[in-house]
Amino acid sequence: MRPTGFMTGPRDADLEDYRRRLQRWLGDQEPGGPVRISGLSWSEQGFSNETAFGGVAFDGDPERPALPIVVRAQGSGPGLYPVADVLRQRDVMAALARTPGAPPVPQVLWSCADPSVLGSPFFIMAEVPGRTLGDRPSWHAEGWATELPPADRGRLYQNAVAGLVQLHDLPIAAAPEWARSEAGGESPLARHVRAVSDWYRWAAAGRAVPVVESALEFLGSTMPPESDPVILWGDARPGNMIFSDDLSVAALLDWEACSIGPAEIDLGWWLIAEDLFSDNQGVDRLAGTLRRDELKPEYERLSGRQLNDLHYFEVLGATTFALIMLRHTDILVASGKLPESTQRWHRNAAAKLLASLLSDRL
Repeated sequence: MRPTGFMTGPRDADLEDYRRRLQRWLGDQEPGGPVRISGLSWSEQGFSNETAFGGVAFDGDPERPALPIVVRAQGSGPGLYPVADVLRQRDVMAALARTPGAPPVPQVLWSCADPSVLGSPFFIMAEVPGRTLGDRPSWHAEGWATELPPADRGRLYQNAVAGLVQLHDLPIAAAPEWARSEAGGESPLARHVRAVSDWYRWAAAGRAVPVVESALEFLGSTMPPESDPVILWGDARPGNMIFSDDLSVAALLDWEACSIGPAEIDLGWWLIAEDLFSDNQGVDRLAGTLRRDELKPEYERLSGRQLNDLHYFEVLGATTFALIMLRHTDILVASGKLPESTQRWHRNAAAKLLASLLSDRL
């Protein structure tokens, strides 16, 4: 049995009609008069949200410079996660932007909770200039980072780790109120594992993925002592950062999975993402970047925080990736991009890596 009602979202709308509706709404928000949106195009990334890039000119205020913008709208049906709320991402970035010492994030310019405007809630942020690192093909194999000297790549990677430390060093009070209220009751790690278990039941929709079920049993029965909670990025990795020409971090992106919990959750995810986007693609990591056994001491050096059992949190990260692959496959099947007979929903690189991690401990 497969879930139904998959996200269609704004990407299925006529792009010109979408542009006109967005332009009309934005003009109403601007007291200076009409605006003009141009160059709008869809991003091919994302399944829970729809992302478009373009520019806005303020025709009613010719002294005001045009802005490159990014529009992020919520999908109209189930995506990767059981509950989607695109405005939570807005909340996180707005909260960080007003917090001294926070890592840089894109500036949120406008937002709209009314689904009648574009078909779903959305927000608009300023596009951040800079360069990003690719996943497929891996940035360790192709792209601008391969052309850097190893010492510069080392500086880039250390800047990336420092950006994560900068986030974790913030007071919990810097998080949006909904994130702080969700942190009550059970321990943050127990709550996180329970949420992943609930996600699995929703995503599997009656199917069984034995390696995920084994992982959930492991995660529930072997919880390590919890470190002090921090604001978690939820998708912590170099591929979700924008880098300036001087290799500093210009922005941290993608806050859909932000929560509060032990810092090791972000570190475990980072390690698994690096595995899946390098080693598991048969790609050697670039010289100068931190190896998996070097990330922990570097994070501890920069943060002054001691990390607990990272293997446990790698299992947690790999379990999450396996669920993303399950949902990703179902969305592709529903859109006709994969046949219904595909076994990718449970036979994929994340599930294979998860099995290897479990065999290392069990």
